[in-house]
Amino acid sequence: MSRANLERLTTEIKQFEKYLAPTPFEKDAREGLFKKIELAVTQLIPDASVAPYGSYETQLLLPSSDIDVSIQVIGRNPRNILRDVKKHIRKYHYDTMYTGELVLQAVVPVFHLRDRQTSLTADITVQNTVSSSSRTVAWLVEYPDLKPLFLLLKHALLGIRLHSDPYYEIMNPKRSGVASYSLICLIVHYFKYNHKAQTFTDSAIRLGELLLGFLSFYSVFDFDGIGLTFQTEKGYYDKAIREYDYFNQSFHNTGMTIVNPDDPNANVARATNTTNQFQAILKWMHTQINTAVNEDDTRHSYLASIITVEAHPVDVSRKSLNDYKFPVKYLDSKALGVQLQPVDTSKFADKKGVVKRGTADKVSRYHPYRRGSRRRGQKAQ
Repeated sequence: MSRANLERLTTEIKQFEKYLAPTPFEKDAREGLFKKIELAVTQLIPDASVAPYGSYETQLLLPSSDIDVSIQVIGRNPRNILRDVKKHIRKYHYDTMYTGELVLQAVVPVFHLRDRQTSLTADITVQNTVSSSSRTVAWLVEYPDLKPLFLLLKHALLGIRLHSDPYYEIMNPKRSGVASYSLICLIVHYFKYNHKAQTFTDSAIRLGELLLGFLSFYSVFDFDGIGLTFQTEKGYYDKAIREYDYFNQSFHNTGMTIVNPDDPNANVARATNTTNQFQAILKWMHTQINTAVNEDDTRHSYLASIITVEAHPVDVSRKSLNDYKFPVKYLDSKALGVQLQPVDTSKFADKKGVVKRGTADKVSRYHPYRRGSRRRGQKAQ
């Protein structure tokens, strides 16, 4: 692979970051909705503090990103607060905000609403201290390459599906996919602990080398046998040896394990149990980009091999907020070597171990990444 081709790939990654940068309309829409929520909450609860978290705080925003808001109030039940906030907004702010679903049974209760003017959505929680946002902000300062790589990888992964399993969404932890913070941790861990990544020092080609290196490394990484941690100098631990006693027992199970850098007893990737699909797609992405770079077709973008965007005239801006769509690439799971995870049907068997009729419909609902397999509203870090 020539240096000129790596320079071109690096340039394309930088250009794509600029393409995704929030437009003035998107900035105003997000800021405006946050102020509306803040006003409504403080009218109802004067001593409450309202703060953003997630992508709105870190500014790792895709065009369609919503905003996440946390209400901090001492001495009150979060579920009752969300009920009161919903009633207050419906009564006094109905002309500006549409009150959506209130999910109280989730691990972290959440209230969904939508801005009437822009259709921008927001998720509101209470007493939800999210260390991942502040940690990400610090990492963005320490690792400037994090933002362009994350935005590129997340956008690409959001636009990929498997033909044989259209329910599976790679970047959706509610469907057992990968959470955004897990992807952030994977990127930073690669920067910090991968010896090869640390040799990429030439700024003219560094982003291209990091992208190809990341895809190559994690597409074959032994997630079943090795865990990732930020608590040790080595950065990895052998799940079979159980060398770190303070790690949670579940950290020795198969599948992706990323020890939370701010909580050694929490697994950032706890919602992900489709590691084989994730790795197969990373491998496909690596092959696609490698092929495009080596062929050096000057008529097409290298990144077009893994990313599709809606066509629009060069002199016309891309669409904003919910109007921005992710054209989907459907991949053949058999060609990728991906096998769907089997579902344990023993829970549907009678005392003699015989699986009853109608189990197929029940299994489809209990499939690890079928709709409804997780409580709606549950958020993973």
